[in-house]
Amino acid sequence: MIHQNRLRVPILVSLCLCIVAWAPQAWAGKKTKEEKRQEQEEERSKKEGKKRVEQAKQYATLMEFAEDLYATDPDFRDQVDEAYRELQRRHTREAFRINTSRYSEIVALEGDELNIRRALYDNPRIQDYVNRVGQRLVPADSEKLFAFKVTKDPVPYAYTLSTGTVYISTGLISLTDNEAQLAYILSHELAHVYKDHWKTKVMGAEAQDEYNKKQVKKRALWGGIIGAGLGAAIGGAAGRSAQAAATGAMVGGMGGLLVGVVTSRKLGVDWEYAQENEADEFGLKNTLDKNYDIQEVPKFYLALKQSSAVDQRVGLGFIAQSKRVKDRMEYANKEIQGTLQADYQAKLKAGQLVGTSPDYQLMMAELKRDNGVIAFAYDMFGMARQNLRQAVNLRSDDARARFYYAKVMKLTARNDVEKTLARGELLTAIKLDEDRHAIPEAELQRAVMLMDNPDSSSQAEATQALKNYIVSYQESQVQGWKYSSSLPPNMDILDDYLRLLGEPKWKPPFPELYRVLAPDVVAARTTLGLVPASVPGTSQGTASTSVVPAKAESQPK
Repeated sequence: MIHQNRLRVPILVSLCLCIVAWAPQAWAGKKTKEEKRQEQEEERSKKEGKKRVEQAKQYATLMEFAEDLYATDPDFRDQVDEAYRELQRRHTREAFRINTSRYSEIVALEGDELNIRRALYDNPRIQDYVNRVGQRLVPADSEKLFAFKVTKDPVPYAYTLSTGTVYISTGLISLTDNEAQLAYILSHELAHVYKDHWKTKVMGAEAQDEYNKKQVKKRALWGGIIGAGLGAAIGGAAGRSAQAAATGAMVGGMGGLLVGVVTSRKLGVDWEYAQENEADEFGLKNTLDKNYDIQEVPKFYLALKQSSAVDQRVGLGFIAQSKRVKDRMEYANKEIQGTLQADYQAKLKAGQLVGTSPDYQLMMAELKRDNGVIAFAYDMFGMARQNLRQAVNLRSDDARARFYYAKVMKLTARNDVEKTLARGELLTAIKLDEDRHAIPEAELQRAVMLMDNPDSSSQAEATQALKNYIVSYQESQVQGWKYSSSLPPNMDILDDYLRLLGEPKWKPPFPELYRVLAPDVVAARTTLGLVPASVPGTSQGTASTSVVPAKAESQPK
């Protein structure tokens, strides 16, 4: 027993020494969470690079097969042409709906993506500006006609119809910082038409099954031929016995199957993935060809990624692509530092590269304000705050921008600093609106803020602000009744134009009205406070109707 104990002591000591020697090495080899995350990112990046190359090869192979089939098989050609015509019919109807719709609305939520009935942004200057930028990006050798249009939607998206129309939302434009980023987005989108992506997608989808069927036949044919050869060779080498023949047949079959698998593979092209990659490649090169600074492209992807991280709804418009934003940013950096580097450096040294333009800055003051207002209505508060803050910085005399910035800051304020900022913006908005009184609600919001203060001076100011709101609201309702929907629907934008042109106080004259007024309708509207109590030319005590010529009234400048 004593002998056994004497043996255990050296063993335990040896184990302890081993542990002491191993522990620092083991601890030194242990990876931190950040190191593990970095390794995972590197591995994911490698996989993405391999997938990009593999999909590009499959896409090229299938399109070469499809084009040959289209040229040689009349039935296949008719099938593709009819499918493409049907696609263009759908796209033509979609363009008509967008061009004639006054309002955007959410129709349904399908999975993770919003199904939106879109409407165009009713700002002709910005529509014209975006279209001008887009037309400058169309390659000179293109025979297709393009149109670039802005839709009114805070959810960032851009897409292209096969008919040549490129749509980009106010939400996506509002995330850009300069014209170079806008040019890249438009270049990417026009690539889908320039590269005939819609037709090749239809043609390739029709051809893919035919290609894979032929691959199966080819595999079987080559498998049989090579298998028979292997079997004969093995059987001949082993002799002419029955066992040798069986062995040759088995090995030949296995060899034929293996060779068939290796020499012939089915294709499974991810159309959206492959064509988006091709559009990325074209977009970068085309943007640089038009002398825009493509170093701004990765910055745009970074802004998109950061915005999606803050509010996932930002990704609803490009749900399939949102998962790849980082990969596309890395691809842009790789191309800029690799394939496009020489051309980029040459243009940079020649002073040809453009980042932004005065037009961009001027247009963004309006667009970011309007998108901020829409985002506020969608409860997309992060985007609303960012857009409205940018709009105020770009144009300090914009009453609407300051009013809505005050509203979103007041609603989301968490501390006294933010509340004070909201109060200051509100007072500035009221001051800027003195000439037009177009924002009655500003006085109401001010009154609500003042009522929180118990001192007598604040209470007195709140009382006056409420009175101002009531009077301003009443005046706006009376003017609305007098104008009777005769003004353009984008009158607030036209007022902006007039302000920029030096006419901040001008108001349109009231129209010459001829109305058929039913007394009971007039009485009802008067009770609701929707029209003045006295309407010339009507008799509220009878049931008859009167045709009333109303005198035109003009407002002083």
